[in-house]
Amino acid sequence: MSDNWNEMYRGPVQETAPRPSPVTAGANLWAGSPSVLEAVKWVLASPDWVPNTLIAYVFAIIPIVGQMALGGWSAEIAQRLVRGQQKPLPKLDFADFGHFMSRGIPGFLVRLVYGFALSFVVLPVVIGGAVGFVALWQSHQKGVAFLVLGAALLVFFVLALFVNILIFAAEWRVELTEQFREGIKIGSVFRFAGRVLGPMLLGLVIVIFASLVLIFIPLIGPVAIIGLIGPAMVHFRWQLYSHYINSGGDDPIAPKAAVALPSEARAQPFYHPPR
Repeated sequence: MSDNWNEMYRGPVQETAPRPSPVTAGANLWAGSPSVLEAVKWVLASPDWVPNTLIAYVFAIIPIVGQMALGGWSAEIAQRLVRGQQKPLPKLDFADFGHFMSRGIPGFLVRLVYGFALSFVVLPVVIGGAVGFVALWQSHQKGVAFLVLGAALLVFFVLALFVNILIFAAEWRVELTEQFREGIKIGSVFRFAGRVLGPMLLGLVIVIFASLVLIFIPLIGPVAIIGLIGPAMVHFRWQLYSHYINSGGDDPIAPKAAVALPSEARAQPFYHPPR
């Protein structure tokens, strides 16, 4: 394997933040500007991206526990990126399903909490918009009815995007620590999201529209969304976190201590993960 390929695979990094702390000193940080395209290229640079994509899709169609397993895989990727391990995108293996599932429970619960909160905010808008549309339509005010419907959809999109920004920021904290409480530290989540709001918002909008296009491509589209965009978003969150730290963010996160994956331990009996 060439040095050039390794450099492309890991991406441009900055070994220490400008303001090192006990947490960020020695951390592996992205030195470039946050870019969804670079995140996707990073996934495609892995020699395992095709089997990873297919296995991730199989995991995803397993109700609940499959989502937990994918969350655990994302946590492993995030922690390897921050540690600067040589192979930050681990090969997805069915032997690691239970291991990843247990590690993905905190992230699954955090997404559930934020999704529950979203429903309280969005449902009144959806119901109010629908009721208003029907009432105006029946009273033959069709032009006003469409205006009300359009306004309701716009408010729905803005609220949904806002909550997804919070989820995106909260997920990173949970992926690094595998602690539920880290994902509901609202002050820390808001500080992180606020400092990187511009590139995060741009990246999320690009991903949302790309996903809307891919979803209409039979079989290939859903597989790409889960197996390709999923790990790419972990890399993008790492880029955003690096930007946050490099721009003076004062809330660094210490990643969980490394553990050996069952598949790696089986393949290399004397393998010990870096600390």
